[in-house]
Amino acid sequence: MKLKEEGMIREGDTLITTGHSLAGYLSGVIGFMHAEKAYSFNGPGVRLDEVEHVVRNLGLERKLNPELDYRSICMEADFIGNLGARDGPLKLLRLKKTFLENFEGIPACVYNKPLSHHGIKLIQGVLQHVPVCPQENIIYLADRN
Repeated sequence: MKLKEEGMIREGDTLITTGHSLAGYLSGVIGFMHAEKAYSFNGPGVRLDEVEHVVRNLGLERKLNPELDYRSICMEADFIGNLGARDGPLKLLRLKKTFLENFEGIPACVYNKPLSHHGIKLIQGVLQHVPVCPQENIIYLADRN
């Protein structure tokens, strides 16, 4: 990789890719090719066998990283983030309420539109909101009552 050749990535550095939506999908694809960790926010799922297929079809000789620490985080009601299967854990973020107005840093959202839970501001607000409590593979906003 050119970045390693030019000394911009040193031995022992950890390369992490991240992105939202299409960039979240690409963070997984590029992650399997170059990185140690990849984080996708509301991006479609990525599987190693799909990346192998694409690399082969493009005639590229590329060693892929089957040990990639690939994390996919998406809103449960998000249409884009729930497309496709994925290698690695999926964390679903479930809102217990519909917010008609901004609520403690979380933008207003409603369930009646296919992309109403897709925006990065919403997922950022949820991830920054405390308290959150993990329960299996779903993170719920804790009741504030």
